[in-house]
Amino acid sequence: MKASDKIKEGAEVVCGNETWKIKRVIMDPELKKPEFFTLNTGNKEVMLPIESIHEIREGTIYTNATPEQLSNLPDLDRQEVCNDRGYVFMDLKEVIYKIFNLPRPFMDYY
Repeated sequence: MKASDKIKEGAEVVCGNETWKIKRVIMDPELKKPEFFTLNTGNKEVMLPIESIHEIREGTIYTNATPEQLSNLPDLDRQEVCNDRGYVFMDLKEVIYKIFNLPRPFMDYY
């Protein structure tokens, strides 16, 4: 089983001292691989990039996400995250990449 197969709805995710379950997985429509996943942290739904994962062990996903990063992520509750072609909106993607200090997405699919 590939690591990407373990990134699925309901999988446990550890961020610091907290554990949540994946609410939804956002697939890259071209590569057909997970690109982001969302968590309901109790007070909001947030989206994390796959690059935040540092380990998957015994079905549990461990991230490098800090409580500060989670609190700075936008609340996705009742918000569209993808365009009609299935790509995550670039402005949302850029915010998330900035919070996680990742290189900006280099391609604009619009």
